[in-house]
Amino acid sequence: MSLDTTASLQSDLRTKFSNVNFDYNHAFGGNVIHVPKEYVVSVLKHFKDSGRFDFLMQSRGADYPERVKRFGRGYELFSSRSGGTRAGKTQVGDGESLPTVIHVWKGGDWFEREIYDMFGVKLMDIRICAACWCISNSWVGPYAKTIPPTAITLHRSFADSFRQ
Repeated sequence: MSLDTTASLQSDLRTKFSNVNFDYNHAFGGNVIHVPKEYVVSVLKHFKDSGRFDFLMQSRGADYPERVKRFGRGYELFSSRSGGTRAGKTQVGDGESLPTVIHVWKGGDWFEREIYDMFGVKLMDIRICAACWCISNSWVGPYAKTIPPTAITLHRSFADSFRQ
């Protein structure tokens, strides 16, 4: 996104959420907004309702064991009008939960289930099903962070059977 668009977005957020202190940075070729977890749904809903961004492209999780707020959650938004993207991030500590975004984007359901399965980050206002990952009979998720990597044996994929 251009600098004009970035400045416009920052001004828009300052106007709409005057009591919230957002951090902005540029990482990996994109502009990122750091949003306190209490405002994630409000900010994402504002972006959608205002027409700035109309598609949740992806949502991802990250584990930073050395941080107090150990888990990161990222949201990548897309605008079909401008072709622009924007990333939003929030962080939570071990045992904390995040608000669900499926009330804003129903497609966020799959991303949220993956983040729960892989990191054990619980979501408010949603009932999570059993693990969605198809790994092996030894899978005891959620909370993959507590399973030593040597305990997980992945089933060989169809493509791997041709590499022998």
